[in-house]
Amino acid sequence: MNMDSAKLKLNAKKSLGRNFKPLIIATILLIVLEGICALIGGIIQNEFIAPLLVIIVEALFLPGYIKMVLDSARNKESKLGDLFSETGYFFKYIGVTLLVGVIISLLGLLAAIDYRSLISIMFYHAEISQPLAIFLITFGLLLAVSITLVILYLAISFSQVLFILVDRKELSIVEIIGESFDMMETFMIEYFILVISFIGWILLGMITCGIAFVIIIPYMLITFAYFYDLVKKDYEDFLKSQDKKEFAPIQSEEAAQKLEPVPAKTAKTQTKKTSTTKKASATKKTTTKKAPAKTAAKKTTAKKASATKSKASTTKKTTTKKAPAKTSAKKTTTKKSEK
Repeated sequence: MNMDSAKLKLNAKKSLGRNFKPLIIATILLIVLEGICALIGGIIQNEFIAPLLVIIVEALFLPGYIKMVLDSARNKESKLGDLFSETGYFFKYIGVTLLVGVIISLLGLLAAIDYRSLISIMFYHAEISQPLAIFLITFGLLLAVSITLVILYLAISFSQVLFILVDRKELSIVEIIGESFDMMETFMIEYFILVISFIGWILLGMITCGIAFVIIIPYMLITFAYFYDLVKKDYEDFLKSQDKKEFAPIQSEEAAQKLEPVPAKTAKTQTKKTSTTKKASATKKTTTKKAPAKTAAKKTTAKKASATKSKASTTKKTTTKKAPAKTSAKKTTTKKSEK
């Protein structure tokens, strides 16, 4: 997805024009409150009081200010009351800013130590052997450049944290940072170009002793809000495509074969195989139909055989019954002869 920074800035100008009054008043209030925190820190003469008070003020009112910016970028009406409506993000904002700040600060400390040691080696290289000095200088330069690139990479990766904090209330601190990292994975260069395009406006604010920042700050933040919405849409589309791939229905082999294109030669062989299988199935059906007829014939022959057996048994019984009558006739004839 190509990001047109000029188009984003044009849309931001239109949105700022629609909600100019509440955004300008909210910006002035935040600048005044932070100035008061710095003044209190100077009066107390404690270097830790002013940053602590600034963090507290930002945790109370900056989420509401970001909500006003997002509403302006989404063609909604920004209300000054929204500046005080998001105080529930107090602890979550402090947790997110502390976690990101600790990571960036540790890397910045490493970079500062490396640059300081590099400068000291360059000034006192005469006391060290020349090969060792060349090695230390080249190693220090490579380490400094790599740490600086890592800091820049992390700063861009965590750039969407405040927008996600206000826009995704259900996420935890770690999830907010992780989602910002995932969203910006493919938009590093576009975001870097968008930030560089505001260098002229930042210089203008410095020249005017900060007065121009009253307009520059909401203008920049609305532009970044438009950028956030585009990146968020792209990220959600990516997640939907991944879900479709993971939960796609598994097709059977036969369905897959139907979907795959079949070459001409294999198609002919497959048609021949299907015709032969159809003939074989038809012959099997006819044989299965004839089989019951044979079994019925066997049953009828068995019935006939049993009938003939029964008739033979009855004839035998009648003959056996007639035989005693003949013997009785013989006995009467013998009796008459004796007389």
